[in-house]
Amino acid sequence: MKIAVVTDSGTGWTMEQARTLGLYYLPLQVKCGDEEFLDGVDLTVSELYARLKRGEMPTTSMPPVGKVEALFEELKQEQVDHVIAVPLTSGISSTAEMIQAAAHRAEMSLTLIDPYTTVNIQGYLALCAHQLAQQGVEPAEIERRLKACVEHSNSLLVPDDLHHLKRGGRLTPLAATLGSMLKIKPLLQLNPGTAGRVDVLEKVRTMSRALSRMADVAQDEGFDPKTYELTVLDSEAEEGAQQMMHLLEERFPGVQIHRSSICPVIALTREWASWPSSISESRKESNNRKEGRMMKTAFVTDSGTGESMEVLSREGIYSVPLQISCGEQSYSDSVDITIDEVYERMREGAMLSTSLPSVGKIEELFEQLKAEGYERIFAVPICSGLSGTVHAMEMVAKQQGLVFDYVDCHVTAVVQGYLIRLAKRLMERGKSVEEVKHACEEVVHTTDTLLLPDDLQHLKRGGRLTPLAATLGGLLKIKPILQINEHTKGKIDVAGKVRTMSKAMDTVIERMKQAGVDRRYSVTVAHADAPEAAEAYRRKIEAAIEGVQVNVIKLVSVVGVHTGRGCQALQYFCPLSEE
Repeated sequence: MKIAVVTDSGTGWTMEQARTLGLYYLPLQVKCGDEEFLDGVDLTVSELYARLKRGEMPTTSMPPVGKVEALFEELKQEQVDHVIAVPLTSGISSTAEMIQAAAHRAEMSLTLIDPYTTVNIQGYLALCAHQLAQQGVEPAEIERRLKACVEHSNSLLVPDDLHHLKRGGRLTPLAATLGSMLKIKPLLQLNPGTAGRVDVLEKVRTMSRALSRMADVAQDEGFDPKTYELTVLDSEAEEGAQQMMHLLEERFPGVQIHRSSICPVIALTREWASWPSSISESRKESNNRKEGRMMKTAFVTDSGTGESMEVLSREGIYSVPLQISCGEQSYSDSVDITIDEVYERMREGAMLSTSLPSVGKIEELFEQLKAEGYERIFAVPICSGLSGTVHAMEMVAKQQGLVFDYVDCHVTAVVQGYLIRLAKRLMERGKSVEEVKHACEEVVHTTDTLLLPDDLQHLKRGGRLTPLAATLGGLLKIKPILQINEHTKGKIDVAGKVRTMSKAMDTVIERMKQAGVDRRYSVTVAHADAPEAAEAYRRKIEAAIEGVQVNVIKLVSVVGVHTGRGCQALQYFCPLSEE
């Protein structure tokens, strides 16, 4: 079994160091003003501290989604059978959830280890996982050994400057000011008992006393110095680090003590204070229900609807753009590149790719919504089988302390747009979240999307067909009928294969009849730069099924990029009776 171990810059390693150790690496992000850096790639510890000395207030966020997606594509190409991930603790970062989503989309087996801390312990666990995998140990046994190690670990921290905690919202301005005046030093802990969140253990008056109390806590653990290791980490605090090491050497003769710097992502204690707990979210939701008050809800979707942000905003619906890449250039779908421009580039032979919305865009929107008094996000994004958008939205909502609910439409395009509007109408009429979800799911049950690609080469490049199958398919004029629906869990699957496009259309029409499609249904033909063929398809459907009215639109960019020009898509669903 080929096992790959993935970690991130929370270890304090650079990408080069991690690769040297045989580990795969994800850089977290550090933002300084308008500049963004990849931790461990283009920002060093010393550079960060230099910026802090100049009075800058950097912020951090999880690794770029594109980097995570690219890594799992790399692992898949390398024919990795199983991934063991040891990311920064889920208590202060959503990197773990992002890794889970990427592994799911890549259909890769994953073991996720939460270290409930970071830096040296995180790095130690990742390195152990790699060494055990090299020895042929099975993933389940590796997981057992690492989790046993985690249960006997602890991290203690003493910040010197309470104003960083104040900026992060952990202390009120008054408390921070008084704390500084009175020289109060909070002793913080980060361990399995706190679920990886930073928690206050106790408060003392001086740094010297705080360091002594850390040694006391370690001593109270009663561990064997022969089997345990200790690490002293500091943020350019040489005197305090030396004092701490001296105390530990006195308390634990013969124990192995390491010395290291706190990495950029962890040094910014503002980040620790910014992650809300899921417990507080659920309590908030419960309290609102008890009060009988409807939470102020924002309805959010994405450009998978094929509609612009401006059109949706006029209806009180918020949208974030998915991303389309062409070479080194990345565009926000329907914002700085239109459907027509996408197909124009494809006609020119450009190879395009897509990815979920920028996490920064989602963060900006959710921050705006929170500032406007919204408490809940209700989302209908592009289906989870095609994109990790819903996972990114959920992670950001969690960070912002917003309640998050969503419906997986298992498709995209027209159905996606219909469902977000339906959800908004029903909730405005006083329906509960569960009632809205149920109504949307009833529509999803009637939904089907069938794709008739004209050019198999695009599917081949996307890895859905082998080069041989694509070549033979082109020679023999084989036309695959692809489906995406609730039964495929939003993934594109082959529904059938025929020899001609005409036969493919006939097969789809027969499927519609078997599904009971009639005048009640909304039916749409979407084309990828092939309007004449779409009109012929429309006429053929309307002639075959009495009373059916077919709309013709352009196939949304994020789907057309993968199917290629000439594709004909059919989507149908039965709208909900709202009488």
